Amino acid sequence: MLHSTVFHRGEHVDHQNLLPFAAGCPFCGSERRKTLLNLQMDPQIELMRCESCFCCSASRIPTDACLSKYYAKYYEDLATSQDGRRVTNHDLTGLATHIFEMFFSAQRAGRFTMQRPLSILDFGGGDGSLALEVAHRVLALVGGYAAVTVIDFNSVVREIADPRISTCRYPDLGSLPAGGKFDLVIASSVLEHLPFPRPTLELLLSIVSPDGHFYARTPYVQPVLSAAAALGKSIDFTFPGHIHDMGQAFWEQFLSGQKEFNLVVSRPSLVETKLSLNPIRTIAAHALKAPWHLLAGVGRRWPFVGGWEVGVRRVRAI
Repeated sequence: MLHSTVFHRGEHVDHQNLLPFAAGCPFCGSERRKTLLNLQMDPQIELMRCESCFCCSASRIPTDACLSKYYAKYYEDLATSQDGRRVTNHDLTGLATHIFEMFFSAQRAGRFTMQRPLSILDFGGGDGSLALEVAHRVLALVGGYAAVTVIDFNSVVREIADPRISTCRYPDLGSLPAGGKFDLVIASSVLEHLPFPRPTLELLLSIVSPDGHFYARTPYVQPVLSAAAALGKSIDFTFPGHIHDMGQAFWEQFLSGQKEFNLVVSRPSLVETKLSLNPIRTIAAHALKAPWHLLAGVGRRWPFVGGWEVGVRRVRAI
C-alpha cells in the first residue's frame, strides 16, 4: 500500500480531525471495552480492547479527511522505495514465497491452466507487486495464466512483462464487477488502517471462490506497548496510521464464526524488515517472535510478537 522503506509514524490529531467518542467497538459494536493505555493527550485518545471480539482500537476514530491527508504523504516520493515499488514489506520476495508455500502445493496449483487461470485480488496492495510475485511462483510451478486485480488509492500498477499475467486496478471494492470471485484474496497490512473494518473484511471473504484462500497480516503490538508502559517507556502506536491492533485472540474468535472457511494458519507474521536496511528493528523483531516458535505449549500463549497472520481456505459457498 505504501513505500517499502517508509513505515508509519504517529501524529498528533486535533479535535476537528476526530469523530466523536463512541462507546461501541468499531469492529463489532460491543460496549464491553477496557482501556489499556493512552495514545495521545489533548485531546485524549486511548487504546481500548473489546472484550467481545478482542479487537484493540483507538477510542476516537480519525475523520476521512484526516486519513486522506495522512496517507497522501506516502505517495509523494518514490525515490527511496525498493526498486520503485509501492509496498509495505522490505522482503517482498520472502513474503510472496511465504504466501505461495502456504496455499499452493504442486497438486493444488495444478488446477490453474489456460482454461482456468489463477485469479488474485490484492486489497490495499499498492502497485500489486506482492500479488504479482505470488502469481509468478504459481506459474513457474504449473504454467497457465493469471489475472491480478489490485484495489488501492494508488493509481500506479507495476508494469509486468510476462504475457501470461494480466493486471487491472480499481480504487475501491465497490468498483469491482459484480459476481467476481478470486482464488486468492490478500489483505496484507491494510485492515488496521480502516476506521470500521468489519464490512470490508466480510466482503473480502465473500469474494473468495470455493476452494480459494484468504490471507491477512495485521499488527499485534498491544502487549509490547502495554509492557513498555508498565516500565515507564513509550512506543509509538503510529496513530492515526494504525487505528486497530488485531492479534491472535481477535482472528481466532472472528474466524471461528466463519463456518464456510477452514483455518490454515494462525501465527506470528514474518519480520517485515531486512537486516541490511534496518538491523536494530529486524533483530528485535526476530527476538520477540522466537519464543512463540520455540517454546512448546507456552509459546502459543506468548503475546509479544508484533504482528499476526492468518490464512483460511473456503470449503463451501455461502
